[in-house]
Amino acid sequence: MTLNAAPSNSRKQSGFTLIELMIVVILVAIIATVAIPGYQQFVESNEVSAVTNRLVGTLSYARSEALKEGRNVTVNAGADDNWDTGFEVEFGGDVLRSVETSGGRMNITGSDVTFRGNGLTTANVTFQICGDNSDFGSQVQVTQGGQVTSEEFDCS
Repeated sequence: MTLNAAPSNSRKQSGFTLIELMIVVILVAIIATVAIPGYQQFVESNEVSAVTNRLVGTLSYARSEALKEGRNVTVNAGADDNWDTGFEVEFGGDVLRSVETSGGRMNITGSDVTFRGNGLTTANVTFQICGDNSDFGSQVQVTQGGQVTSEEFDCS
């Protein structure tokens, strides 16, 4: 005895339903809303740290050049006289090194530093580096003895 049953649709359906897709989209939106502000602060604090390290390195380089040459070496805000965009090391009218910062996304305050041939400076100088959109910053200090230090700074 043979049974003739109607052929069944034995194909499996695969894919997502519209409701499943909407749930995933909503979850991604919620996670992005929470994560993006934290990520932006992370990026900005890294930029502040990078600019701080460049400034400390530049000041140390200027001091070593002053000691090596036995003459004055100056670190200044560069041709546009704006620390926010960069700074340079000058020796005898020549630019030894030019450093760009973050293209104006930082607020950097400070004044020119001149290292004499003995490695000492003419005055104590303090730089403050703050990100545009956060309270995180750093402070770089140059003593008259030529010592360069940096520490965290609250920009609020």
